Amino acid sequence: MKATLIIKNINHLYTCDQHDTVLHHAYIAIHHEWIISVGTGSFRDLTDDATRVLDAAGEIVVPAFIEACYDMPEETSYSQMLRHEHDTLWQLQKNGILTVMTKAGRIQQRTLKQDVFRSRPAQMESVTFGMDQLPAAPYVLSCQGPGQTRSFQPAAFYLRHMLQADPMDLLKAMTVWPAEDQGLKDRGVLEAGKLADLLVFRVPDLEALFDQADMTSLRRIIKNGIPVWPDVIRC
Repeated sequence: MKATLIIKNINHLYTCDQHDTVLHHAYIAIHHEWIISVGTGSFRDLTDDATRVLDAAGEIVVPAFIEACYDMPEETSYSQMLRHEHDTLWQLQKNGILTVMTKAGRIQQRTLKQDVFRSRPAQMESVTFGMDQLPAAPYVLSCQGPGQTRSFQPAAFYLRHMLQADPMDLLKAMTVWPAEDQGLKDRGVLEAGKLADLLVFRVPDLEALFDQADMTSLRRIIKNGIPVWPDVIRC
């Protein structure tokens, strides 16, 4: 099987697997919407003339973010409700949240850029901006909280600097832990056989990512194996 997309020269690739594996100077190979290989060294046997190759030198790659239970806004009119739901999902998507779990079952959808599913009762504790102490891991990070930022970054920045949260725990609280909590077995981890939902950041490492209060370092969004932001690149 040949890759339709390969991202190479990744400075640090954070897999979020059961061993918290971090690969250096790595590549990730994708066949349509699925990851087929993650590693270091040569990937030439995975390519052919149709393979698109992107260079991530000096950048990191992490699994795309998952919001475990987002409360959609309630509005008095149907048109306002639809507009606010659209705006909310777009804001979440541009901040790297490509899977949204919500109690609002009416808006379940699977699209090129984002998946929305009905949430199930959470087993893990939810952590938000402004908390005065961290629960024991595992926990899930949520955008719910003061200001409805629709981004994990302000909460991660706050928890990292005010409560000394471990950077890897923060990343897992946005990826593999909410996936496990919501029964999403096909995502949240970067390994062969998982959905190719991933984010590319122009920062040297995970610590530098959470030293920022916004998402200005987000370089590229890959959903279902297709680069969808800042430009759609069909492979």
